[in-house]
Amino acid sequence: MRRVSLIFIISVLMINIFSINIQATEDTAVENTIAEEEASFDDGLVHSGSVAEATARVIEIVKIEEIQNEGATEVIQTIKIRILDGDHRTEEYELDYNLAKDIQGNIRVSPFKVGDKIQVEIIEYEDSNTCIIKNKVRNNYLVILAIIFITLTIMTFRIRGLRVLGGIAFSIIIVYLLLIKAVAYGFNEVAALVLTLLMIISVNYILLYGINKRVVIAIVCVFTSVMIIALIYKFTNVLLGTTGITEEIVQNVIGIEEIKFNFKYLVYIAIIISSLGIIMDLSISIVNRLDESIEKTVTLSWYELFKKGIEAGKIVTMNKMYTILYFNIGQMSVLMTTYSAMGEKLKSISNYEGVAHIVDILIAEEIGIVISTIMISVLYALFNKDKKIYKTTPENRLNGNRSLKL
Repeated sequence: MRRVSLIFIISVLMINIFSINIQATEDTAVENTIAEEEASFDDGLVHSGSVAEATARVIEIVKIEEIQNEGATEVIQTIKIRILDGDHRTEEYELDYNLAKDIQGNIRVSPFKVGDKIQVEIIEYEDSNTCIIKNKVRNNYLVILAIIFITLTIMTFRIRGLRVLGGIAFSIIIVYLLLIKAVAYGFNEVAALVLTLLMIISVNYILLYGINKRVVIAIVCVFTSVMIIALIYKFTNVLLGTTGITEEIVQNVIGIEEIKFNFKYLVYIAIIISSLGIIMDLSISIVNRLDESIEKTVTLSWYELFKKGIEAGKIVTMNKMYTILYFNIGQMSVLMTTYSAMGEKLKSISNYEGVAHIVDILIAEEIGIVISTIMISVLYALFNKDKKIYKTTPENRLNGNRSLKL
């Protein structure tokens, strides 16, 4: 256990050094506050400063029409809604919603249907109110999908399925509370990441495999490996000069009165969490294969155990490399298709930040799992070197009976 404690301490120190490096190499700081601007409206109405959020139901589809506006095609759906809750309950509004997301009107969002629920913002004026569509309510459909997933998992895997679901539920709660809510309100990003990793990795492994030596080895390997991936990404990120911050994030920032987190950390956190599942699966798979391979083997040296670890990790690691490759190709396929339609060549497409950022993550994760395989093999060998493993069945049996023949 001294080795386990030492490795954990080293891992935590690596994270602290990692966080200091990011802060020291930060080229530009994100503004902590966004200036509040007074809203002005063409109709001359005076804003009262009160904005209410509410849920509404679509009660009528008035019309859908295409409008040419300065060379752009707008597809306008006019709907009638009724407010379902809050101070404005039972009020009705007629709203226009632009279904077109590009100037040609080719990319369209799904039109509303009668009965759909939507989130709206009601801006209160001195003489009247204005209603703005915020989002379509999708929670109900997500709940139905979750119920289907839970039912299929329990029916297929029984008790083990309940353990898996428990681990998934725990992971979602921890990520939401520590990496989303807490960080959004100013909790230290590095501390949140460390706590989240330790809790997710430990609880999920213990639920599935119990508390034993191989689980301890796997926990240490995963925790250290994901940090190595983050360090690799940091290095490649500096070379490529990418930020990982999309235009949608920039637009969302406009609505934040005070930014209490560092965007750079959020990108690193996202990469670490996204690679966590693959590294967890890789680590426990290699450890299990090693346990099986040495079960009937005499005493092995450190180097022999290390070689067995590399051998056991070959197939598993290559499969994970394909998984990472296809996932990231899927992520950037839409971007690359649109750039290709614009007549861009592959060399030029790779220079766009959105594509380069995904390729950056791909390379960091691929290098990371190769290094992880080496690290898992080293740690397993250190924990089990010169351990005498006795044969589980006697060799002095003849026709099923014990014999004196040797």
